[in-house]
Amino acid sequence: MVSYILKILTKTVKDGERLKHYDNGQLKEKGTLKDGKQEGEWLEYHENGQLKIKRNYKDGKLEV
Repeated sequence: MVSYILKILTKTVKDGERLKHYDNGQLKEKGTLKDGKQEGEWLEYHENGQLKIKRNYKDGKLEV
């Protein structure tokens, strides 16, 4: 149910911060949307709260 609600909210939010959480409440993903696309720094976390990966996006595309 939570995943379904998150998908609906994700589709309606076009600008601003996006947060995803694990079922245990820990932060899973954090980033910013601009015009509905990923922008800037996005962080993904393991379920224990440790940083998993840091990525940067520009206009929805992963910067390498």
